[in-house]
Amino acid sequence: MGLSQTCTQIRSEFHAQCLSRVPVTICYLDHFLLTFFPKAPGLNTLRLLLVDCGHDSSSIYNLTRVIELKNRLPNTKFEVRAGYPRVLFDVLASSVQLFLNNRHPSWLELLRSDAISSVRIHTYVRPEIKVMFKNNKAPLWIKSSPNSIPHAYFTSLGLNEIGAYIQFGVTP
Repeated sequence: MGLSQTCTQIRSEFHAQCLSRVPVTICYLDHFLLTFFPKAPGLNTLRLLLVDCGHDSSSIYNLTRVIELKNRLPNTKFEVRAGYPRVLFDVLASSVQLFLNNRHPSWLELLRSDAISSVRIHTYVRPEIKVMFKNNKAPLWIKSSPNSIPHAYFTSLGLNEIGAYIQFGVTP
């Protein structure tokens, strides 16, 4: 791991090999991506990222950088494993894995359009995924009635199979 932190050239050469075997706890995922996957040319190889959903003090996880990475590297696969307590984190792990590995063309097009401002996972009682749109790029129905999401919208994005509750909103 030390070699991947020395300079940009060495990082780009050893990047995919080293990081494909490192499990990252979901609470550190944002910092991990900021450190090892900055928006820099040459760092465009990641086939698999292992994510552990373990118990920690945080119950809100920011997945915005993960969505940005998915936009830059659409072939990246995420393997998400459950932690403790098993009941909550089994649902969380399967929901996050389905969400991050969603390859539906409409979902990928939405990511490329830069319409999403943030994605957060809340794990209070049950996992909730909150997708926030930029105000100028949000669908009209979200602006008019954000609490009544048409079921067809989930299906049109390939999000209908996810076990977590998904909520959409608009960033003020």
